[in-house]
Amino acid sequence: MSIAIMILLVGAISYFTLPLESYPDIAPPTVQVSATYTGASADAVSHAVIQPLEESINGVENMTYMTSTATNSGSATITIYFKQGTNADMCAVNVQNRVSKAQGLLPQEVTRIGVMTQKRQTSFLQIDALECTNGEYDEDFISNYLDINVIPQIKRIKGVGDVMELGGTYSLRIWMDPAKMAQYGLIPADISAALAEQNLESPTGLLGENPVNGTHGEGIDNPFSFTMKYTGRLASIDQFENIVLKALPDGNVLKLKDVAKAELGAVSYSFHGGANGHEAVCFLTFRLPAPTPRRPTTSSSTSWTSSRRTSPPASSSPRCSAPTTSSWPLSPMWRSRSSWPSSS
Repeated sequence: MSIAIMILLVGAISYFTLPLESYPDIAPPTVQVSATYTGASADAVSHAVIQPLEESINGVENMTYMTSTATNSGSATITIYFKQGTNADMCAVNVQNRVSKAQGLLPQEVTRIGVMTQKRQTSFLQIDALECTNGEYDEDFISNYLDINVIPQIKRIKGVGDVMELGGTYSLRIWMDPAKMAQYGLIPADISAALAEQNLESPTGLLGENPVNGTHGEGIDNPFSFTMKYTGRLASIDQFENIVLKALPDGNVLKLKDVAKAELGAVSYSFHGGANGHEAVCFLTFRLPAPTPRRPTTSSSTSWTSSRRTSPPASSSPRCSAPTTSSWPLSPMWRSRSSWPSSS
């Protein structure tokens, strides 16, 4: 009995003094490959994106198995699991090499957006939600605020592999009128081509530049040289609405606003969040393959407190105080709710 009590006391003391790094890494290393095929169904994503990637990734060094998911929103996700003890960095490099071989087999729309390869565990550390309790900001604004100010801070925390936002940031959306487009003989590809031609960054060069040496440009004596500037990508709804689609037989030009409506909306409407009856956006924090899950969780909560300095301005309404972001409710306007998954 005395030996059992001594072992119990030694174990209790060791529990509080044992470093976190001494705990064994139970979860196997995982690498996630994600891609987006805009407008495609789950079946199209499975055949055009996932199948070529799986055939190329299959058999990568130290791989045990892999799983894949395709959604009707056009997203494709492949998770590759490796043997315990395999270096996670080398796993990501080997998978990236296999993905590069399959780039030529993927649709052009997918390669234009890009195929992302990253090491990330499938289990998440915590779930957070940011809500606006007075209704001043909508879900799109909250999502955009998270994407710009909060999520980059959390991604810089040591041990955090990725942050998944369950919402869509701001995006300019064009709603086409099928009847008007048919009247002018247009199809969606015509509008996409016009956007690609007139909404771009382009180098414009110099005006009046003299040769440094040689006989080129002999007789040209310009005292000044001007750097030409281009307006670049369109930045407002009016600029998008005035995109020229084609010339009409009567001499007029057909603009985008004549056949479609442009507005500032969300990049995706696949998610809708709420908390306590208010507008809210949730996001999940995933960890890197490492045996120290408690450390990034604590740092993530600290990051919430440091986000107060970048909070948007509060309304002038007397029932609103200055906005605050933290792991726990600190003001009536902005509140973030956090929950940690229990471990068995």
